Amino acid sequence: MDFLAGCGAGKQRMVGLVVGHPLDTIRVHQQTRGGNIFKAFRTIYRCGGAPAFFRGMTIPLFANGIISGIFFASFEQTVEMLLSWKDHMPPSKRSDFMNEEFCIKNTCEMIQLPKHETYVNTFIAGCVAGFCQSFVVSPVELTKIQLQTASRASVPDNTACIKRIYAGKGIKGFALGYRATIARDVYSNGVFMCVYKLIFDKTSQRTLSEGQISEHPLYPFFAGGAAGMAYWTVNMPLDVIKSKIQAQDPTKPYVYKGIVDCGKTMYRRGGLKSFYPGYVATIVRGFPVNGITLCEHEISKEVPGKLSVHPGKEKLH
Repeated sequence: MDFLAGCGAGKQRMVGLVVGHPLDTIRVHQQTRGGNIFKAFRTIYRCGGAPAFFRGMTIPLFANGIISGIFFASFEQTVEMLLSWKDHMPPSKRSDFMNEEFCIKNTCEMIQLPKHETYVNTFIAGCVAGFCQSFVVSPVELTKIQLQTASRASVPDNTACIKRIYAGKGIKGFALGYRATIARDVYSNGVFMCVYKLIFDKTSQRTLSEGQISEHPLYPFFAGGAAGMAYWTVNMPLDVIKSKIQAQDPTKPYVYKGIVDCGKTMYRRGGLKSFYPGYVATIVRGFPVNGITLCEHEISKEVPGKLSVHPGKEKLH
């Protein structure tokens, strides 16, 4: 059920991916080749006109539902596991997981909400979900970045891209940048889910404190958009490193030996500012894409945006 709900969120996110892919292409060009957003735009347009902004979009578009399904299913199951573990802890230690609670009366039942629900579980679950999705995200983004940074003459389509990677480095070639993807996706997705939950809880509790239950879709949209901005702010340096590693020509010896080597090279050449190219394009793209994804995920749940509590077990929606 969690996987299907995640896939439902991924389906809606496809619209955001299509609309946001030109900005993603600009971001990757800034990260791998430098320059500002306008220079990247001119370079891409000169290379292939308007279609060049959509290169590398096909595989992420089809894989998006699976990635979202893996992420949200892993997140929900990890939350369930952590809360189940809490139930088996001695009562004296449970305060670390759930503090004092208050009850607000609904039309026909009592909905129990924590006053200061812990965000530790949310962070851990987000980290686990980021780790699980990274094994699919890495090869998908590898092909995307290869197409975005290579000319149409050398890599005309997805099939040619896959053949080029395999011919150059074999099956191991598809693992290029997987360590950087894991490093990027683990902690940043923990931050992403914490910020989302924090903002969503605050807006929801303001309505709940007045004795009303609201399911307005703008709550998860704005919470998801803000969480997306936080996500890209904290993971941008590793995302730049990952892009540079995955943009390397698979038919030639790799320039970067790994995350540390790439980071050191970037710092020597451009200092700290070299870790944040493409930030503006990323934020502009990230807000609506993540807002739509989380909004659809909440709608896909049986009780959108609420914490439903059963005897001895809570579930985050």
